[in-house]
Amino acid sequence: MRRTVFYSALTVIIASFFLNNCYANNKKIGMPIVIPSYISTLADDNLQFTLYYVTDHDDKRTVQVITFGDTYIWGEGDTSGFFEEDSSKLHTIDTFKYQRLNRAIFDISAEEVADIYKKGIIAEDIQVVLSDNTRIPANIKHFEILKTKKKEKLSFISTGGSSDGTGYTKFKAKQNVKLTQMNIPEELKTYYEVQVVKSNQKVDLPIKLSKMETLSINTKVKRNIPFSYDATIPLISNEEVIGFISLLNNPTISEKDIENLVKEYGR
Repeated sequence: MRRTVFYSALTVIIASFFLNNCYANNKKIGMPIVIPSYISTLADDNLQFTLYYVTDHDDKRTVQVITFGDTYIWGEGDTSGFFEEDSSKLHTIDTFKYQRLNRAIFDISAEEVADIYKKGIIAEDIQVVLSDNTRIPANIKHFEILKTKKKEKLSFISTGGSSDGTGYTKFKAKQNVKLTQMNIPEELKTYYEVQVVKSNQKVDLPIKLSKMETLSINTKVKRNIPFSYDATIPLISNEEVIGFISLLNNPTISEKDIENLVKEYGR
């Protein structure tokens, strides 16, 4: 009787061990997954942005290089480590039971941006190279380099923001001008509230400005954004660019976001 109980318990323990291993293996993503990002910049500016990516705990590969056609940009500093400067909005690497969240920072000079612009690179062309030389998609959903206008009709005054996702950019009109629209990427519209403020009053577009009048574009995150972006938003007047604002974001990644990424991109 005791021997039967012993072998029954041993069978349960062994079965549980294999089931747990099977469950853990099913949670593995295999190839690292780059969290989606949305990037736009001006052709005359330099560009610095961060790609966040997820790896299995036992996967030591790191993102080393990003490629735009035959233009190769190396990551800055230690690309394997998670950032320490602000962990209030992003989980630490120990948060996830099966995966690890990492970052890779890239700094692209104005000359390199101009070169990429000339090549007509689109989001699907952009890849990253891992430390074992494996190439995977950079998962950039929106990539655009905007040609700057020589004469913007709004003069930049100041900009500011806070860690809760609110920000503002203030302009002064160089001449009488009419603001008709802001070209915010569709992917960001559901996450951001954008207000136009004139004389401390919220106004709707289109809005006319007289010369030397000031205007503020206020932005506020409406809900957690599970992707990163560095977006330059054109301000339009009758199809003519009259100024730009910038939207920056560090993503807030939850366990559920990781699960969704694994379902969509994992093996």
